[in-house]
Amino acid sequence: MAIVAAFTLTAASIIAMRKDHLKRRLAYSTTAQLSYIVLGLSLLHPYAIVGALFHIPAHAFAKLTLFFCAGAIHVETHTDYISEMAGIGKRMPLTMSAFTIGAAGMAGLPPIAGFVSKFYMLIGAGDVGGSYWLFAGALLLSAVLNIAYFWPVVYTAFFESEDRHDAKPLLEFPEGGLIQSYATTSDDESVAADGGEPADTSGIENEPHAADTDDYEYAVDKYPSDHTTADTDAPSQPTDTQSTEASTRDDHSDHDDHDESVAAVDHHGDHDDHLTGGPPAGGWPRRSPRTESTWLMLAPIAVIATGAVVLGIGPDYAVFLELATRIVEGVFGMPFEQLGDVPFGELMTEVTN
Repeated sequence: MAIVAAFTLTAASIIAMRKDHLKRRLAYSTTAQLSYIVLGLSLLHPYAIVGALFHIPAHAFAKLTLFFCAGAIHVETHTDYISEMAGIGKRMPLTMSAFTIGAAGMAGLPPIAGFVSKFYMLIGAGDVGGSYWLFAGALLLSAVLNIAYFWPVVYTAFFESEDRHDAKPLLEFPEGGLIQSYATTSDDESVAADGGEPADTSGIENEPHAADTDDYEYAVDKYPSDHTTADTDAPSQPTDTQSTEASTRDDHSDHDDHDESVAAVDHHGDHDDHLTGGPPAGGWPRRSPRTESTWLMLAPIAVIATGAVVLGIGPDYAVFLELATRIVEGVFGMPFEQLGDVPFGELMTEVTN
């Protein structure tokens, strides 16, 4: 069972790196994180079992934060694909900050709760020794993969601009990446990375860069979101939003003194109600945490993200860790403090007898 769990958490993490759709990346991340729990329980070591049981609430707090953030991004900006999220951190600062906290918890970085649970599992796998070190290696490898597929989301949101950014996911490009580079001094002069002459790329087939042609398609162009996919069999009909906007503009032109139509147009502009996904024309508007969305949406995100941090800073005072240790004490029949002093082989012998 431990072998299957180790393979699953590694494979799911690698697949997650290939997903440009944010919720799909989170779904494969969930598969990997649940495999942590199975792996910890399969090791049968007291510390690994405590880590596995504590990972249930740790994963719940962090992953709820991530999915709530993904939902808020979709509702406010109609954006589902990571390749369209460049610079979105200035549009939704609180949401993306909470996303960063949840991502750190999934990667097992302190002081988030995920660090505590994975630390216990790592100690348990290392204490067993022998071939069980392979499972400790799988835990460390998965942590690196977690950083690899969560960091691009954070980097894209906070450190890239709408007009110049790299397409995601990481594993979509050919091996070696694209030949073209942003480091150009003019249209016909490029900067070589080694300081010498530019490489001769004649005869090499490669995909054009998005900045060089309008025909290049990101993953988001190839796989549009369901809210932008039209029914090809049915005639195109105006959406309710489009009908409302047209009616509002007509009323506004006929009645310049009609305050409600003016308010409707302003309301439309304030909420970036474009249905195409990605940044609007001119880039993302800068918003404060108080105005990026409604508090009905932001309050659960803030509370759950705070819970993930509190659970990681004070695990000794959290009821979840105490409950996990009580369960382990009942299984092995001795106080948890004494379990670390008993060799694993003797401990298994006592339990089986």
